Amino acid sequence: MGDGAAGVRKHPVFQNINFKRLEVHMLEPPFCPDPQAVYCKDVMDIDQFSTVRGIYLDATDTTFYSQLVTGCVPIPWQNEMIESGCFQDINDREDREAREAQDPRQEGKSYPKKPARPLQKEGFFHRLFRRAGCLS
Repeated sequence: MGDGAAGVRKHPVFQNINFKRLEVHMLEPPFCPDPQAVYCKDVMDIDQFSTVRGIYLDATDTTFYSQLVTGCVPIPWQNEMIESGCFQDINDREDREAREAQDPRQEGKSYPKKPARPLQKEGFFHRLFRRAGCLS
């Protein structure tokens, strides 16, 4: 192989897969692995290629690993969080801050607030010229 992903795509096993359609989710993947499953005929098969020895898992380990966050958040859980409105207080605060920035009477001032600049990292030359007084 040696061609990276292009070499894998050219392999005869994958010749019938339209990767462009697969990448834009217009095609169901031929195999979608279960993150909780161990794909071997026998658990003892793992011992054949693993260099780790002498580790035994008990009930506390099972409890720990069942609660471990793997970064894979199920879609139903995401939908439940959105529908529950638990992030509404964040949205309310953002909306309130946006209204305060646009309201000229806020805090007893008779002039509108300056719109907040988005936080951007200034480049090296910008900082250099500002220090030299070239930029106001």
